Amino acid sequence: MNRKLFELQEIDNQIAKFMRERSRLDDGSTLRSERDTLQKARDVEQERLNTLNKQRADKELELKATEDKIARQQQRLMNATSAHEVTSLERDIKALSHARGDLDEAILNLMDEAETSAARLAELEKEFQEKSAETTEAEKTFAGQTTRLENQLAVAKAKREQLVPQIEADDLAMYTRIAKAHQGVAVAHPDKGNCSACGMALTSFNLREAKSQEWPTCENCNRLLYVE
Repeated sequence: MNRKLFELQEIDNQIAKFMRERSRLDDGSTLRSERDTLQKARDVEQERLNTLNKQRADKELELKATEDKIARQQQRLMNATSAHEVTSLERDIKALSHARGDLDEAILNLMDEAETSAARLAELEKEFQEKSAETTEAEKTFAGQTTRLENQLAVAKAKREQLVPQIEADDLAMYTRIAKAHQGVAVAHPDKGNCSACGMALTSFNLREAKSQEWPTCENCNRLLYVE
């Protein structure tokens, strides 16, 4: 059998290997998804913290207004001249004091929630930064490996282009037909007495015949069999 068919198979094996490696590269998509999920969670928590801080600021303004009103009513109480006015002012001050207590409690609760939210936000920010660094490194590795494999593929394809014109048309047609039928592997060779493609044991008769036939094949898988 023409040795150039064996050489062509070796090149095609390399091309297939490089393409498999390229298809299996981790482009960082999983890490990007995890990073984006963390970013969304961080942004949601940041918005929650902003809302809590705004609510607290509003409550503090409301508390100040209530305290100012209590102070005014107390001043009026000191200057009251009738029992009815005193009773009315005392009732108003009591209601305002109750409202102030509710506001104090609400502000404390908002402060606690904001503290918890801030801690969670810091945790999410840390996780996001770490995941971002992982993603960047994965993308950098992917780019480097892709470039390496693309270069190796280009070299192998160039060798193939140089070799193909040196092969007889009938030989090339036979090679192409068998390759299509056997996942790209048209030519096998003896490997420790077995067919390198299917693993079937090759008899001495097979090996002797292969050296003299134009297109020798493995009796099991029917691939071309190249014997030195």
